[in-house]
Amino acid sequence: KGRAFELKEVASGYRLQVRERFSPWVGRLWEERPQRYSRALLETLALIAYRQPITRGEIEDVRGVAVKSQIVKTLLEREWIRVVGHREVPGRPAMFATTRQFLDHFNLKNLDELPPLAVLREMEPAPLPVDEEEAPVPDGLQARADLAVHMQAPDEKPSFRSLLMELDNMESGLKTDFDDLPDEAQATHRE
Repeated sequence: KGRAFELKEVASGYRLQVRERFSPWVGRLWEERPQRYSRALLETLALIAYRQPITRGEIEDVRGVAVKSQIVKTLLEREWIRVVGHREVPGRPAMFATTRQFLDHFNLKNLDELPPLAVLREMEPAPLPVDEEEAPVPDGLQARADLAVHMQAPDEKPSFRSLLMELDNMESGLKTDFDDLPDEAQATHRE
């Protein structure tokens, strides 16, 4: 219990890691700063995580803007997403889904551990302290907090409610009745 390390079960097995309450201090030992991702990249990743399998065109329909090739390339290079098949429509667009590396990075055992959108809508973030490096990290929220912080561009400060409203707007009219993957491929993908 009183140790700085914990054995954490993640999608690919178990990982020995620093307890979240110690991460602010351990993080200061790293010379390089964590990579920051654009809001567009994180919106794309969130859509893939919640609506997988999904095509680039479907992501563009929901977001209302084109998905830059660099965004997909970055997500593929990070091994957070992969191509799981092709939609049986003209052009046979690739269908994307998340990977075990995605689950591991965000401390999830499986996709069922993604927070329900209803819970996210109820959350209201606390105001950030003046010095973000001194801010304590709440237990159990590190990976999700990283995702939420990176969703906003440095020069933009949208409110949490406006982000949720935007997500609601993106979800409306989203097609959810996909039957393109055989049952065993879907079961394999969800593991």
